Amino acid sequence: MPILPSEPFAYPADPFAAGAAGEAAGSAADGVWDVMHTKSRAEKSLARWLHAASVRYFLPLYRQKSVQNGRPRTSYQPLFSGYLFVWGDTDARYHALASNQVAHCLPVHDPDQLVSDLTAVYRLMTGDLPLTPVAQIPPGTPVEVTDGPFAGMTGKMVRAGAATRLFVEVRMINQGVCVELERSAVRPLTENGQAERARIALIRG
Repeated sequence: MPILPSEPFAYPADPFAAGAAGEAAGSAADGVWDVMHTKSRAEKSLARWLHAASVRYFLPLYRQKSVQNGRPRTSYQPLFSGYLFVWGDTDARYHALASNQVAHCLPVHDPDQLVSDLTAVYRLMTGDLPLTPVAQIPPGTPVEVTDGPFAGMTGKMVRAGAATRLFVEVRMINQGVCVELERSAVRPLTENGQAERARIALIRG
């Protein structure tokens, strides 16, 4: 079983599952996803506010290990500093704004893309591998994961020394997350039938 943060990071438990809030995943029938740019260090306070009111939201977190006073410490920090995602209608949006923890509510111009990106981040977050936040996605080879718990996901593969990392981006905010995977667990994604060129680029990465 994956080790998840002890404090609430989403409502419901899987906010992207079909029927999670009575509708198909990502459906705009009764609401849409909004991007809340929070005040400084207010992400978790807003998450608790929304969780208490059963408002559907997602706050991506990652596990951070440190040493304080000679003792190991584990904390959960926002993957995307200053951002939390809220789903719902106008009432849900107003409830988030009423928390006094939101600096701006950003318009979403491509809701399908946002749902796709956030669903991928949720899958990585609820997996067993450590995550690393990425402020800027580096150039890499487009790939699809073919094996393991993340099979079917797409992203960019970048080789750094002995490590091979999969990068997934939330394009709406130009930030992302990376996780280390075995190179054998991915295959190149291509356009215009350039499979061989992508395969060679990945091998030589």
